[in-house]
Amino acid sequence: MNKKYIIENIDKFINRYDNFNTQEAYLNDLKGFVRFMVKNHIPDFKIDYKIALMYNKFLKKKDYTKTTYTRKLIVVKKFYTFMRGLGEVNNNPFEALRIPTIDNSSNEKNIDDEIIKKLLILSTENIKYELIIYFLVFHGLRESEIAELKIDNLRLDDSIPQVVIEGKRDKKRIHPIRVDMVDLIKEYIKKEQCDEYLFIGKNGTEHISRVSIWRIVKKLGDRVGVKLHPHQFRHYAITKAVDSGLSIEQVKDYAGHVDINTTHRYYRLVQNLKNSPVLKISEKLGH
Repeated sequence: MNKKYIIENIDKFINRYDNFNTQEAYLNDLKGFVRFMVKNHIPDFKIDYKIALMYNKFLKKKDYTKTTYTRKLIVVKKFYTFMRGLGEVNNNPFEALRIPTIDNSSNEKNIDDEIIKKLLILSTENIKYELIIYFLVFHGLRESEIAELKIDNLRLDDSIPQVVIEGKRDKKRIHPIRVDMVDLIKEYIKKEQCDEYLFIGKNGTEHISRVSIWRIVKKLGDRVGVKLHPHQFRHYAITKAVDSGLSIEQVKDYAGHVDINTTHRYYRLVQNLKNSPVLKISEKLGH
């Protein structure tokens, strides 16, 4: 198999997802699939249903939980749907497989205003945590954008303090920084002796890792009794932006979406909720 070809296509697929943990899980699942292909001397991705069945049997022999087994099949199925969309393959051999559904019920939930208020109070105990939560909640930044936030991209002394955010595919956007956060950011930079990056990595390495940000969020979430990950904050922030009445172009610029269809999904979600029969019935009954 052409190694460069494999890496390029997997990278294209993985980069469609914002969440770091999703990217990591999907990458590991696809690496496992590639190892299976190599071991069985399958020359390229253009496989048939027979090979899909072989991979299914291969996974069943492993000591995986039902959830892990199911996810690995779903990821490869999604990958082939993506490849077919690119014209790299003519069919998705995994569509014919009977794949179990995953039970996603857990204590994970969408963040609401009450959770945000609790987190904002908790985060003030640690200046680093406070700044990370600020950029998650009010700016809706991806964890990678926070991790790679540079001092040079902070314009703290401008008449309107600003941050230049370097997003996906080198797409830049500018957000105003709340005036009350400027002194806190300056205090943090002085305290941590930041040079290039705002959030320095462990043992003085270049910048904080995305995993470290995920752990900070998880730690705070545990304290309020909710399972949290960074992307939930981005979802919260963008949904709030949509609900505030901003145009779709304004929200797209705020979020740094490469594709406006991604922004459209948030608009459809909010609109569907507002037009729910539950609310219509309540209005009719005056309750």
